[in-house]
Amino acid sequence: MIMRAPPYVARTNRRRLSEQPPLHQTKEKTKKMLPNVVHQLEFNLNDLKFGGDSSDYHVLEESTEHIKDLPGMTCEIGLREGAGTKAILDGLLKRNKRKPHIVIDRYGHLEYQYLQHDLVAYDYSNQMRDRTLLNLFAFTYQMELNVIFFCMDDEEFFKRFADGVPIYDQKKKRIETQYCLVHLDGPHWEELIRAEIEWFNDRMMNGGVIVVDDVNLKDYNKVHDRLIELNFCEIISSPKKKAYQKQ
Repeated sequence: MIMRAPPYVARTNRRRLSEQPPLHQTKEKTKKMLPNVVHQLEFNLNDLKFGGDSSDYHVLEESTEHIKDLPGMTCEIGLREGAGTKAILDGLLKRNKRKPHIVIDRYGHLEYQYLQHDLVAYDYSNQMRDRTLLNLFAFTYQMELNVIFFCMDDEEFFKRFADGVPIYDQKKKRIETQYCLVHLDGPHWEELIRAEIEWFNDRMMNGGVIVVDDVNLKDYNKVHDRLIELNFCEIISSPKKKAYQKQ
């Protein structure tokens, strides 16, 4: 059975369509508006806010010196309010380098495996995500950086992008498979951290750097020992973070 709109609805739709300006006029109006739109996207970088739940972010900035000439992506697991990623990007800009930067965090105010037997719910809400991305992409827009955000946990990212991440830039697409600098600030259970290290080690050439957060936690020595076994050498140390370079 074919349903037909009542006559008065059809007439109303016809009348509204007839009131629309011709397509060429709409395009001209859009062109005139574009300069104003671009002007509105200019941000004062000093007004952008980046926070975090850790410290010693200088370790990330200093680590970019060791990978500045390496190919591959930089990456942070655990974006939170963006302080770690901002430190990495600042370090690259200071050295006049631009690399694709991957950020991974799930938000959603979900329970979080902090330690082996501890499930906790921090206030990592979707509102925090939106506020963080607003500041982050305002910064990357101004500085012309390529940051790619994945709203998922590390395990899902590892499954979906085991064979590389598609990068679209300069009118080209490529599949990037190598990482040159990684900041691990997601799960803090040593077994999960070691699993992250194993995954990135397979996708990192010699000279690449892994930075681990919260190195003062129980059983961190197991993480350190595994990095040494994989031929990483500790290059930067602080109370909260350590950086290791692959030999």
